[in-house]
Amino acid sequence: MPRSTRFAACFAIVAAAGFAAGGCSPAPQPVAVKPALAHDHDHDDDHDDDHAHPATLAEGVAALRKLATDIGTKLAEGSRDDADDIVHDLGHTLEDLPALAAKAKLSAAAAETANKAIGELEECFGKLDEALHAAEGQGESPAEVHASLKDRIEAALKALEEIKE
Repeated sequence: MPRSTRFAACFAIVAAAGFAAGGCSPAPQPVAVKPALAHDHDHDDDHDDDHAHPATLAEGVAALRKLATDIGTKLAEGSRDDADDIVHDLGHTLEDLPALAAKAKLSAAAAETANKAIGELEECFGKLDEALHAAEGQGESPAEVHASLKDRIEAALKALEEIKE
């Protein structure tokens, strides 16, 4: 038998032996998928998310006022981490406001005022959050950013406080 034919025959025998010895591996067992949990509660339920949800627009606005004041106090004290925590709490409260405004059944003008003020606060506190997370010495300090936004924050809070439910 020529050399190339012997090589091919040997290769075929070794390959066949390998397949015979190893066999086909069994198909992996399918992973059991857990059924989705039913969402059987309102979004008013407490989700243990470490912050209280205001029940009314007025409560939400009062909470914003307190949090905004606390942020200024913490920044004046140089408590950057504490101010950052409060900014995050304020952000959660801001997220609740559009639904509270809708629930309050405001007039079209009042709803527009609320939406504009909420947007203004989101922008201002978003900028403050960026400053709080910036590296030390990079850009304006959080206290400087807060000072530059203070009038805008105050005007937006006042606009929300003047809305009658």
